[in-house]
Formats: sequence, structure tokens, C-alpha cells
Amino acid sequence: MDAHARMQRSLLGVSLGDAFGERFFGHQGQAVQQMVADRTLPAAPWPVTDDTMLALGVVDCLTEDGTIEPRRLQARLHARYRWDTHRGYGYGMHKLFGDIEAGRDGMQAAAEMFGGTGSMGNGSAMRVAPLGAFFADDPVRCAEEAARSAMATHQHAEGVAGAVATAVTTAMLWCLRDEEDPSDAIFEAVLAACGPGEVREGLDKAAGLSRTIDAPIAALHLGSGQRILAQDTVPYCVWVALQHRSSLEEALWQTVSGLGDRDTTCAIVGGMLAASVPESTIPREWLAFRAGPDLPDL
Repeated sequence: MDAHARMQRSLLGVSLGDAFGERFFGHQGQAVQQMVADRTLPAAPWPVTDDTMLALGVVDCLTEDGTIEPRRLQARLHARYRWDTHRGYGYGMHKLFGDIEAGRDGMQAAAEMFGGTGSMGNGSAMRVAPLGAFFADDPVRCAEEAARSAMATHQHAEGVAGAVATAVTTAMLWCLRDEEDPSDAIFEAVLAACGPGEVREGLDKAAGLSRTIDAPIAALHLGSGQRILAQDTVPYCVWVALQHRSSLEEALWQTVSGLGDRDTTCAIVGGMLAASVPESTIPREWLAFRAGPDLPDL
């Protein structure tokens, strides 16, 4: 696949994971674990959320420009938001886009969020996998472009690191897709790309976790988005993706079993893996269940 085809396949994975994971909200933890054990699919349709809408904005930017300029990306994300504000956007996005619509400079507004720290939420990570797939032939540039993509909305160092880790994992999964066990090499590349902080610490912890434990146990060690922050979301997603890199279907079942911010964790894992897994492991029935605009298909 060329860069654009990889990007579209990753976007497919984001939308599939997002739509799948979102349908597990409203169920208690024990009920979700039983659904996972029985492989009980949620009832259709499966509407996509802000995870997919924001990823579409990244794809819009790369399709038109071939690179990320934060202000232009912010404008594309805002355009997707204005088209449909009822997709589960979080407080930070409503605040940022509201400030823009009130006439404030968008980049300044992003810098001043959360008392001037900028956002460290997991939104920069949940949309960025298609960028990682697009720049998979150049992991160094991939990290640079991912960092710029985060700056459009998430200017805290942890928000930037979450985007970089997600994109680089996606790129390395593609580059090493024919390797028997690339996990150590991928963790090494991702850790090297991330600056110091809690995201990097979580990734280092994930790299040391046993490969025989189940995803819910990994979630207890790493978090699975309960705080909706990059640092308690991205390390778990990287761990799950690397342990279940041969099947998108199995990876999504494992991801959702960790509960937490399950539409976002599934969107991230789906986006990381979709370009590199065998196409036969992407369930066509699930794709038909998705509901939303501009969704790619196989």
C-alpha cells in the first residue's frame, strides 16, 4: 500500500474501533466481560463519535497539504466540529472551538487551556494513527508531524507525547509487519521518540509487562483511559496493539475488555493496526454496522 492507501486503511481502523467500543458504554464491567467472553456483538447501528470526526480532520489535512501545519489542522478540525457538534466531543474541544467562534486566536486559546498548561487529554492520540500510517516510510518525520498535529489542540507535553507515541507505533507496526516478534524494537523506537514525562514512564512500564497477562490486568497496571488523559490511555493501547498485532478483530475484543474510555482506546488500537494486519482479520460485518459520514471501506 502507498501512503494514501495506508492512511485510509488506518482511518477505517479508527472508525471501526470507535464505533465498536462506544457501544459497550452503558454496560457494567461484569456485563462487558461476559460479552467479551461470549463474543456478543452490540446491536447495530454503531455510530461513530468525535474520535472518528477528528481523525477525518487529520486525513483532510494530509490529503490536501501532505503535511501538518497546526493552524490549518485546527481549522479543519473546527470545520468537522461545526458540521456535527453532537458526536461526544469533550469539554476541551467545546471550549476551544467556542473560543474560536467568539473571535479568539485559536492557537493562543489552545495554549491557555486548563490554566495555561494546555491540554494533556487523549484527544491528540485518538485521531493521529492515520498520520502514522501516512508517514510510515519515515518514522523520524512521522514523530515530528505527530507533534505538530497535537499542537493544534493539545499543547501540554503529555498531550504531544501521546500523539507521538501513537503515530510512531502505527508507523513501526507497518515497517516491521513481516517480523515474527517486533514488540521490543517497536517499544524501543517509541520510547526514543517520546520526551520525558508520564506518557514515557507508562510506555516503559508497558514494555516490561508480561506478555501472558490479559488486557484487563494490563489496564490495572497502565490505566485504560479512565482519566481521559494521554498518560493513562496511550501506554495501554500500545501494549494491546503489540500483543494482538495479527488480528484486528481479536485486538478490539481485548481492548474493550479493559473498560475505561473504550471508544477511544478501541479507536487508537484500531488505527494503529488496520494497515498492517491481514485484511481477513477486519470483520466486514462490523464495517457494515458503522454509522457516520465519510467512512472508508475495504
